[in-house]
Amino acid sequence: MVVFAHTLTAFGAAYFLLGLGMACGWVGDPTFRIAITPEAKRHTYLAVMSLLTLPGMLVCSALGAALWTAHGGTAAWGAGFAAVLAILSLATLLKIKPRE
Repeated sequence: MVVFAHTLTAFGAAYFLLGLGMACGWVGDPTFRIAITPEAKRHTYLAVMSLLTLPGMLVCSALGAALWTAHGGTAAWGAGFAAVLAILSLATLLKIKPRE
């Protein structure tokens, strides 16, 4: 969205929505992590998830920069890639059975 913002108001609105989405994710993430980990080994699972977050972010940043350079600075590939990952995430989440 930010790529298409041609005014300061649109740019600010895009970053407001980004911040809102990230804040909602930060609220739900700990609850989700606790819900999907087995109780007996929860501390190990949570530690592994936290440990792998930074390398994952660094790899995604490098991949994004490489794709941006390879495709001449267009954001269309990024939107498509994000949509594919969102669909894969949703498909994975739908397979998780809630605990009783």
